[in-house]
Amino acid sequence: MFYLRTILQNKPATSFEDARTINGVVFTTFQEAATDMGLFADSAESTLTLMEAVASLRTPRQLRMLFADLLVNDCIEYPLATWQQFTEYLSADFTLQNGGSQELGQSFALADVGHLLEDHGKTLDHYGLPIAIIPALETIHEVQRWGGNPDALMARAMHTFAAFNVGQKYIFSAIFNVVVSQQPLLFFLKGKAGTGKTTVIKAICDAVRGLGRIILPTATSAFAAQLYSGGRTTHSTFKVREWRFEVLNSRL
Repeated sequence: MFYLRTILQNKPATSFEDARTINGVVFTTFQEAATDMGLFADSAESTLTLMEAVASLRTPRQLRMLFADLLVNDCIEYPLATWQQFTEYLSADFTLQNGGSQELGQSFALADVGHLLEDHGKTLDHYGLPIAIIPALETIHEVQRWGGNPDALMARAMHTFAAFNVGQKYIFSAIFNVVVSQQPLLFFLKGKAGTGKTTVIKAICDAVRGLGRIILPTATSAFAAQLYSGGRTTHSTFKVREWRFEVLNSRL
């Protein structure tokens, strides 16, 4: 109805088919007819517009505002394909803020575009764009803290690995390979004091973070948790309820 109304504002028509007929060609939809009349920009023009904005060093926020404007004015024929083409530029600021995580950057950028569309009464789903999934604050914190220099973390892990004995290398490889293949594993590590258990765990933490994954080293006491970078107590990490038993004295 929107495109039909626009056509009728620019040319007379005796029927719906006549309204879709431009220069002797009968188009399937009113949108195609209106675009052929030059009343709306085609997908090539919207792509060139975004490319020009990127080339002129517009900020990611300005690019998202332009992207939203193009959407609400029906200037983008394939919104999802256009988003995928320019997602790196549209989410560059959020990616930088979140330690280089493209996944988080894209999620926050999508959420921002969604807020911009809401001002026009539209949603991401209206244009076939994916829904922004914002992870928990704790996850965001971990990514921001360790995602800035994954290469340095991996290099440190490999340097430590090179100095391991045979047993330590076996433990490291067994756990790290499972992380890479995304398989479940229950592993119990036991050893006397001074055998290098903490060193192995630290190297595993560095390697996993070097992959861009999240690892949460925990201990049952605050003192032990301090041995690991980013270490926390088990009950605070997993929200384990702390039980307290009180002895009640009663008098007869």
